Amino acid sequence: MTNQVSDILSNANSLMVDEEYEEALEEYNLALESEKKKTSNSELLFNIFLKRSACHLKIGNYIESLSDANSALKIKEDSYIGYLRKGISLFELEEFKSAERAFEKGLKIKTNHKQLKRWLRKAKLEIEIEEGEGSNEKEKEKEKEKEKKEEKEKVKEKKQESMEIEKKGSSSETEESSKKERQTEEKKPTFRRDWFQNREFVSVTIFIKDRTREDCEIDFAKNDLSISIKIDKDRDYVLYLDLYSEIVPSECKFIVNKSNVEIKCKKKESTRWKSLERKEELETNKITKPPKTEKKQTNLNLYPSSKSPKDWDKLVRESVVKEKKEKLIKEKLKEGKSVEEIKSDDEELKYHSDSDSDGGDPMTKFLRKIYSGGNVDIKRAMEKSFSESGGTVLSTNWNEVGKKKVEGKAPDGMVMKQWEK
Repeated sequence: MTNQVSDILSNANSLMVDEEYEEALEEYNLALESEKKKTSNSELLFNIFLKRSACHLKIGNYIESLSDANSALKIKEDSYIGYLRKGISLFELEEFKSAERAFEKGLKIKTNHKQLKRWLRKAKLEIEIEEGEGSNEKEKEKEKEKEKKEEKEKVKEKKQESMEIEKKGSSSETEESSKKERQTEEKKPTFRRDWFQNREFVSVTIFIKDRTREDCEIDFAKNDLSISIKIDKDRDYVLYLDLYSEIVPSECKFIVNKSNVEIKCKKKESTRWKSLERKEELETNKITKPPKTEKKQTNLNLYPSSKSPKDWDKLVRESVVKEKKEKLIKEKLKEGKSVEEIKSDDEELKYHSDSDSDGGDPMTKFLRKIYSGGNVDIKRAMEKSFSESGGTVLSTNWNEVGKKKVEGKAPDGMVMKQWEK
């Protein structure tokens, strides 16, 4: 029995390497069911949970990935990889403080693990952003009041100083000296940075003089770049870049020159980036979008063959129910429960799952039943045929749909037409 489970597990690992994640997930499920019947080899169960957690991460099933990571840590509490999987799952679920705790526990076990260090920095950065955005208005008002009081005190001090200066007859000299002192206090060391690109590489240059390779700690990841350069005993220059597109970490390098540090990253795709960071692109998109004009619209966004208009209120209700379910599951997972325990025991979750989100349409319920009960090929066929045909064709035959593009079929008496962008 153990040999059979090991064969299934090795087959699933091979599918993961080939990036066939859906098929790999089915194999991990099969291996877990087979091993649970026996429940003698805890080491094998631990490996299955850990591998399936990684597979869920690749697919985007972050709640399931967190559940498997918790199950693996119940078997082996000193697994730093288990805490890495748990931390990444929590990070993707935007539970940054919980993710930070998971990464810190992993680093206690494996102190020099680069991935754990990088993910811990990312979690701390997100926590700082959240705390900055979530500052209360009362605190801001208090700060403004303090600033006003300080300004008034400064004005009083200046008046007193000017009175004393007039008496002494040396006003001009003292004013100049005080200005110089203020200017020296306000000056703080800053470092200029620049970037340029071609179709193959993107380079980031930081203008810090007289550094060595030992002073620089640079981590290359698929979508981000972490830079730490030692300035002196007490200060480090730290920079985190959320890159516009993917890079190839193995082909990236950095060069320390006399006047600067140059970081050269190999692009995964030979294209020109619109900006260095993804956030810059999002901000420019927000600026360039024209303002929306409010118009009274009736019976819009309907496909010509629709017999009745879409119930947008129903769609909103469904999204609200989905958010409540996800929030409920996150809370239960923090308590240490698995997804299976939550679904079987929690009456509140059953209430959400049993609610009538289909609006009473028997055809919608029928199609949803086919999709949820179908295998991977049926789901792929339904998604591909529906998207490529503009919502006019829905097929479950992957052998037919997978070979070519699915053309749209207009209803009787109508003609398919490409809408102008």
